[in-house]
Amino acid sequence: MKKRKANALNPYCGMFIDTTYNFSETVSDTVKTYFGHYRFTYGCTNNVLDSYVLDDSIANAVNRDLYEANYKLTQKYFVKALDQTYKLSSVEGSISFSSHASLFNQARTNAQYHNSDIYYKLKGVRVDISSGVADVVQGEAGFTAGIHNLDGTIKVDNNFYGSITF
Repeated sequence: MKKRKANALNPYCGMFIDTTYNFSETVSDTVKTYFGHYRFTYGCTNNVLDSYVLDDSIANAVNRDLYEANYKLTQKYFVKALDQTYKLSSVEGSISFSSHASLFNQARTNAQYHNSDIYYKLKGVRVDISSGVADVVQGEAGFTAGIHNLDGTIKVDNNFYGSITF
């Protein structure tokens, strides 16, 4: 049985970058808050670097006396090379976006709002970069979207779903 040497291990296997941020600023009479995180992790099979995981989110909030808005974008991906040339990869994961904005009356009840929640789920996606340009050649992105609006007494709710086939 061979003994493993420290120098024989791929230093990237399991290595990750992880960061978060959260700060606020006041502009005139409005408070703006920014927060998010980013985590990128390298993966290996049999000590060979061949994949990564990305978990990333960005969020912003705006608050004023009679106005509030929140926006958030999140991406979560698992990317894995399917050949030794790294020219064909699988991509699984999700993307989501939400946007919620409300205008209140003096009684602090919603007078107007616009809310959107959109979600994509990647399934069986294959990306070919053998030509030098990334080309999605296979897979599906299922999606759902809810869009809800109120303008005074008029309320409109829409829900959409479907899939994009590559």
